[in-house]
Amino acid sequence: MRLPLAAAAAPIEIGHTLPIVLGSLTVLCGLAVFFTCRFMPLLGETWQNRVVKSKIYQRFYKYHAYYWWFFWMLMLLHVFAAVGHTVYSP
Repeated sequence: MRLPLAAAAAPIEIGHTLPIVLGSLTVLCGLAVFFTCRFMPLLGETWQNRVVKSKIYQRFYKYHAYYWWFFWMLMLLHVFAAVGHTVYSP
């Protein structure tokens, strides 16, 4: 299945871009998991005193468990899309 980008641009195949998009989202979600892990205060007092205690970080940290679920769902989708691309690509 081909999706046209624009009249002047060549069409892209979703089978090529889907693993890349899912991989990028997996990396972003993995970073969210990493930066909300409890070992982050081990990075130093500056991290512990300034960042971890800030209201923005507390709002971000509140969804830590959801980041894990999204990470694993995206990881599985990325693996299936990559295997499908590798096996069924012409």
